[in-house]
Amino acid sequence: MKLLLRITCLFLITVIPLLACKPRENNLLIFAPASMKEALVPLGTDFAERTSINVEFSFGGSMTLARQIDLGAPADILITAGLYPIEFLQTKGVIEDDTLTQITTNSLVVVVPTGRTVSAPDIKSLFQISERPVIADPKLSPAGSYAKQTLQHLGAWDSLQNRLVLAADVRNAIAYVESGSADLGLVYYTDALNSEKVRQVFVVNAEYHDPIIYPGAIITNTVSKDHGKQFLKYILSSNSKAKLSSLGFGISLSVD
Repeated sequence: MKLLLRITCLFLITVIPLLACKPRENNLLIFAPASMKEALVPLGTDFAERTSINVEFSFGGSMTLARQIDLGAPADILITAGLYPIEFLQTKGVIEDDTLTQITTNSLVVVVPTGRTVSAPDIKSLFQISERPVIADPKLSPAGSYAKQTLQHLGAWDSLQNRLVLAADVRNAIAYVESGSADLGLVYYTDALNSEKVRQVFVVNAEYHDPIIYPGAIITNTVSKDHGKQFLKYILSSNSKAKLSSLGFGISLSVD
């Protein structure tokens, strides 16, 4: 909670004044989850070239972004990794409900540093022998909520409390594993796929957690609603879907 408060205060002091002073008429400011950065940055560039509408992104944990919007951050669109951050803002009247769009899906995998040898027969056994496992913080990131649900389903959550590292978002979680600061991580497939410093050892059964979906919607007080609708339409285009698929989004993984 203290970390979230510090992050929020820093954002309010430094970022919101800068963004609020920028003209928004021909610009889109999109708040989006860290796990979609590699996909959305090139898609934003392509959209800008096609429409002459400038696109800027702010990436982070989905719940952190939702709270920033609730506090007045001037986002035009919010994309999240999970429904709860969107639902949180719907209760505040901040979301244009008729623009809610399901963009793509993801999966969870267990990763270890590339050089680590694993002999555990299943996910629960691997977490039980792990000295320093990591997940995204469930209070800040849907990735953490899905990971927590998985560990609870497996009956491993309670026994991990003294060893489990909670990262600010899924990107930070995988960075712990990449650097060797954690010996095991439960992260999105897309992040694991695009890292050369970790390897996947287990695919998580989708029945262990809520569906991992990425919804997007326009923020009520935006002055760029029409541009926002254009972007949400574009993100569902065949070009966008191909880009997302190439990075591992929207793929159903087989579970051994």
